[in-house]
Amino acid sequence: MTAAKAWSDNSVTRLWHYALVVAAAWTLFVAATLAWNLLENRRDALEAGRIQARLAFQKDLVFRHWAALHGGVYVPVTKETPPNPYLSHIPERDIKTPSNKLLTLVNPAYMMRQMHELGREQFGHLSHITSLKPIRPENAADAWETNALKAFEKGVTEVSSVETMDGQPYMRLMRSLVTEGSCLKCHAAQGYKEGGIRGGISISVPITPLMDNANRQLAPLAVGSSLVWLIGLSAVGFSARRKRQRNLERAVATEALRASEVRYRRLFEAAREGILILDAETGMVVDVNPFLIEMLGYSHEVFLGKKVWELGFFKDIIANQDNFAELQKNEYIRYEDMALETSDGQRIEVEFISNVYLVNHHKVIQCNIRDISEGHRAAAVLRKSEEKHRLLFVSSRDAIMTLESPFWVFTSGNPAALKMFGAENEEGFISYRPWELSPERQPDGRASAEAAKEMIETALHEGFHFFEWTHRRIGGEEFPADVLLTRMEQDGKVMLQASARDITERKRVTEEIRKLNAELEQRVHERTAQLEMANMELEAFSYSVSHDLRAPLRSINGFASILTEDYAPRLDEEGRRLLGTICGEASRMGQMIDELLSFARLGRQSMQVAETDMTALAQGVLDQCAAQALDRNIQFKLHPLPAAQGDAAMLSHVWVNLISNAVKYTRGKPVAEIEIIGRADGSDGIVYCVKDNGAGFDMKHVQKLFGVFQRLHNESDFEGTGVGLALVQRIVQRHGGRIWAEGKVNEGATFHFTLPASKE
Repeated sequence: MTAAKAWSDNSVTRLWHYALVVAAAWTLFVAATLAWNLLENRRDALEAGRIQARLAFQKDLVFRHWAALHGGVYVPVTKETPPNPYLSHIPERDIKTPSNKLLTLVNPAYMMRQMHELGREQFGHLSHITSLKPIRPENAADAWETNALKAFEKGVTEVSSVETMDGQPYMRLMRSLVTEGSCLKCHAAQGYKEGGIRGGISISVPITPLMDNANRQLAPLAVGSSLVWLIGLSAVGFSARRKRQRNLERAVATEALRASEVRYRRLFEAAREGILILDAETGMVVDVNPFLIEMLGYSHEVFLGKKVWELGFFKDIIANQDNFAELQKNEYIRYEDMALETSDGQRIEVEFISNVYLVNHHKVIQCNIRDISEGHRAAAVLRKSEEKHRLLFVSSRDAIMTLESPFWVFTSGNPAALKMFGAENEEGFISYRPWELSPERQPDGRASAEAAKEMIETALHEGFHFFEWTHRRIGGEEFPADVLLTRMEQDGKVMLQASARDITERKRVTEEIRKLNAELEQRVHERTAQLEMANMELEAFSYSVSHDLRAPLRSINGFASILTEDYAPRLDEEGRRLLGTICGEASRMGQMIDELLSFARLGRQSMQVAETDMTALAQGVLDQCAAQALDRNIQFKLHPLPAAQGDAAMLSHVWVNLISNAVKYTRGKPVAEIEIIGRADGSDGIVYCVKDNGAGFDMKHVQKLFGVFQRLHNESDFEGTGVGLALVQRIVQRHGGRIWAEGKVNEGATFHFTLPASKE
C-alpha cells in the first residue's frame, strides 16, 4: 500500500492547497463586502446631509419667493430689526401706522438673513445668502462660495462638498438665485436683469451627528460579516475533509487494481511499443497491450476474438491465410515503414516484427509494432531547419564564417564572406585564419594575431563577443568591419560562428559628419565673436545716446529753471502751467532714459546663480511697500514659497516690479488684496503668482503688457514709464523661465512666472 499512500499524501497536499486558496478568496470576498458596506454607509450619511441642505434651501426659497411676491413686508422697528440702510433709496422704506407706530420695510434678503440667524441658534445649520456683487459687506462670499457663484455663471445649478468650518466637518451646499421682477426694486441699480443669476444661498449642515449615527452601525456590520466569514470557512473545511476521505478510498481501490495488473500483465505494462499475441494455429487474437490500443485508437474488444486477417488495419501486413501460413513456417516476418490507419483516419508509419515461440508447449505469435512516425517527422523538421539555415547562410548580406578549434581556421564561408574577402571560391578561403586576413597590426598598435586570439578567448568565455576589427582582403586592401563571434557546439566539438559587416561606408559618413561638426563649431565661434562685437558696439551706442540725449535735457531743465526763477511773475497762470509741464516732461524723459539703459544692460549682466530664498525676497519687498503706503488699507497674504535657482539681485527686481505694480493698481480699492503664491510644477519647475484685486486689464491687450514703453492705462491715472514689466520678462527669460498674465477690468490681475527648482 506504499504507492497508494504516496498518491494519497500528494492528493491531500493538493487538496489542502486548494482549500487554502478557497479560504483566502472567501476572506477577500467578505472583506470587500464589508468595505463596500462601510463605504455605502458613509455615502448614505453624506447624502443625508446633502438632502437636509437641499430641504433647507427649498424652505428658504419658498419664504424668499413669498416675500418677493409681496415686495417685502413691513415690521415694527426694533433693536434687532432696525431700518435697512441699504434700502434708503426706496421712498416708502419707513411708514407709520394710523396709531403712529413706526414700521420698516424688510426685503427678502433681510428677512432671509434673520431667518438664517434663528436657524443657526436652533438647529445648528449655517445659511448665508451671498453674491459676487453684494450690497452688504456681510453678504460677501467666502472662497468656497465664490467658486460656486462662478460655476453658476457657467450654467451649474448646484455645488456641494464636505468642508471644515470652525474645526468641524460640514456638508456645504449652494444653489443659485434667479433674479425675479420684484428683486429689481432693490437690485436694479447693480445691473441685474430679470432671469439672470443674482447670487445664491449656501447651506452648511453639520455632518458629525450623521457620521456618528453611521458609525454606530459599524459594529453590527462587522459582527455579521465575521459570522458569515466563519460559516464560510467552516463549510470549506468540512468539504475539504469529505473530499480527502473520498480520495483516500479511491487511492486504495486504484492501488489494488494496479497490483493485480502488475501480477498478470507485467509484459504489457512494461512495454513501450504495441504488442499483439496471436494463436499460432488459428491466427486468433489472444491478447493486446494497452500501448497498441492507445496507438491505434481501437477498443480492446475490437481485437479480441478475431483472426488477425479479419482486422482491416492489418490487411496490408497479413493479407490472407497464405501469408499467415508463411509466417507459421518461417516463424519470423519483419516489415519496415509500413503504413497503418488509426481509428480517426490518421496514417502512421510503423516497424512490424513477428516471432513464433512456444508457451507451455503451445505455439503463439508475438507481434511487436513500433510507431516510427515521430522519428520521420523529426527528421523532416531537421531537414527543413537545415535548409532554412542554409538559405539564410547563403542569402545573408553579412559575411558568415565558421571556425574550428584548436587552430581556429575558417571551415566555411557564405557567398557574402567570399565577396568581402575577395576569394574566388570556398576552397580558396577555408585555409585562412582570421589574423591572416588582417593587417600586421590593428589601428591601436596591437599585433593582429595576438589581438584576434584575445577576441576568440573572450567569445569562448562569455558565449559571444562583439567588436570592431580591421581586415584585409586577399588582394591586400584593408577595410574596417563589425565582427560578432558566437560560441557553438556541434557533435561535442567547440566551434565559433563569425559574422562580419563591412563598415567602410559608415566610417566615411561618420568622418564627414565629424568634419561638418568641426566646420559648424568654427562658424559658431565666428558668429559668437561677431555677436560680442555687436554687443560692444550696442553698449557704446547706448552710452552715446544716453550722453547725447541728456545734454539737451539738461539744457531744457536749466533754461526752464531760469524762466521759473526770473520770469515766473511776468507769466500768466497758463504760462506757468506750460513751464511746469516742460520741467515735468524733461524729468520724465530722464527717467525713461535711465530705465531704458537698465533694460539694455540686463542682457550683458553676468548672473550669480545660487539657491535663492524666494519667501525672504518677497517679504522684504512687501515690508518696503507697506512702509510706503501707511495711509492705505492693504491686506498682504504671502504663502510659503519654494526656493529657486537664480540670481538673487535680479529676482529682487522681479518682486519689486510685480508687487509695487499690485500696490499701485489697487489704489482705487477701499481694501486692497495682494496675494503671493508659489507651487511646484513638474513641467515648468516652480510657478510663482502675484494676484491683486485692482484695476485689472482687458485680455485682448495682454500682448502689449511686456513691451518696452507699452502701457494699458493712462499716465494720469497710474504713473510709470512702461519699462518695468519688460525688465521683469527679460530677467525671467534669462533664468530659463516664462511669464504671463491674466486679468479682468476692475476685477484685478494675476501675474505668473516660472523659475528652475532648487537642487536638493
